[in-house]
Parts: sequence; C-alpha cells; structure tokens
Amino acid sequence: MAAWVWRLEKRWQPALAISLSGLLSMWLLPLFFYRFVYYQINIDNIYVARLPLYYVLEEYASYYVPFLLLLLFFVVVSLIRKPDKSSWLGLLVSLFLLLAASIYTYRHWYHDENFHHELAMQRCIDGLDWEGYWRKLKSKRTPPHALL
Repeated sequence: MAAWVWRLEKRWQPALAISLSGLLSMWLLPLFFYRFVYYQINIDNIYVARLPLYYVLEEYASYYVPFLLLLLFFVVVSLIRKPDKSSWLGLLVSLFLLLAASIYTYRHWYHDENFHHELAMQRCIDGLDWEGYWRKLKSKRTPPHALL
C-alpha cells in the first residue's frame, strides 16, 4: 500500500506521508510487540521470528530475479496514473512483468521431493502431530536431512 498510494493520490504530500507511515510501521510495530507482548523473543530476531531458517552456502544471482521482476512490476504499476487508453501500454508491461516473474519462479523453484517431504514433516512437528511425523518418516525411502 505504501507504493500503491502514489497511484491513487493526486498530490505528492499525502502519498509521501502514507508511504513514510507504512515504512515506520514496518519498523516500529515489531518493536512495540517485543516491548509489550512477545518479550521472550530475542530482540535480534524480532523481524524474522517464525520464518524458516535457510542457510545459504553459495550465492546465486538467479535467485533474486523473481523478486526484482516483482519490484519492477510494482514500480511500473505505481507510475501508471489513470486507466485510460494511453495507459494500456503500461498495463501490458506490468502484466508481462508479473507473468514473467510468476513463470520464472515456477520453473526455477526448488523442486526436490526430499525437501518437500522434510517440510511436511516439519509441519507435523509444528502442529505436534507426532503420529503424522512418524508416518511420513516411515513412508520416505531415503533418510531425511540431518536437521530433522
């Protein structure tokens, strides 16, 4: 919404105020919840709490392509002012970027059966479904990752 408001507002001052309030909220709300609600979380992890931990040993630039295309999509969409006949080109470019990001993400996503099996086992652990965990563990032919 902090980017979309630039398309909806006619003047730049309200759009800037809304964008800044959105960015400040992303920064201050986790701090507020840390101070008054979830005080047992390590303050270093308040922005990434409950996100899965993936240890990246090597950097690949192609991993960032879908996110860059989506960023470009939102920038183009926020620059389009009115949906009249002259903005069809901008709309087509935005739809093309969204489609390209979606196809790229689907084609280059991590398609590993063992990885998805481990995620299913992790969901069972998170839901305290120990029978489901053992059922999934026994159904897999190869041993799971060492972390599980």
